[in-house]
Amino acid sequence: MPPAPTPTERFDLASGPAGGHAFFGYRLNADGPFIGRPASALRLPGEARLLTVLRDGLARMPEAAGELAAGDTLYVLANEADSAALGDLLTAPRAPAYLEKRQFYGDFVLRGGSSMASIAAQYGLPLPPEMSDLTLEAFIARKLPGVPVVGDRVRLGKLEFVVRAIVDGRIKQVGLRIPTHLVDAP
Repeated sequence: MPPAPTPTERFDLASGPAGGHAFFGYRLNADGPFIGRPASALRLPGEARLLTVLRDGLARMPEAAGELAAGDTLYVLANEADSAALGDLLTAPRAPAYLEKRQFYGDFVLRGGSSMASIAAQYGLPLPPEMSDLTLEAFIARKLPGVPVVGDRVRLGKLEFVVRAIVDGRIKQVGLRIPTHLVDAP
């Protein structure tokens, strides 16, 4: 079992009835998942709050720190109960670029002009009869409330279609995701 991630620094505060709080310091590695992202956009677990970013010996407010960089130390006020999730989040190495895209769009790429009947037959999907004559592009457009944009998702059974590329207003590529957490759609 891998060791639990630990902060670079930790300063315990007085315990209260809801459990102890502490200041945690996490030094960011070059392969960290938040390198290059704005400090102010960082979403932390539970009630954890980013208080300051220490860079080159200067403490900066999250709003003024700009993009996070390797070597930055993030100082976070958090409840002890959130410390494990916080450590996992801030010390996890960045996924390779190919994996991030695969994670978002799925492992397979389909053409927008593909037949929904063929896709449903291939993957055993519960396609309503009135949609069997549609292309994948038309199916997605019909299921969405507005104009499709890259990143839009439509679920059918246990599969998820993710708009991957739009050219001249037409859906040209669609990612096919097979998320393990989804159950059959009603």
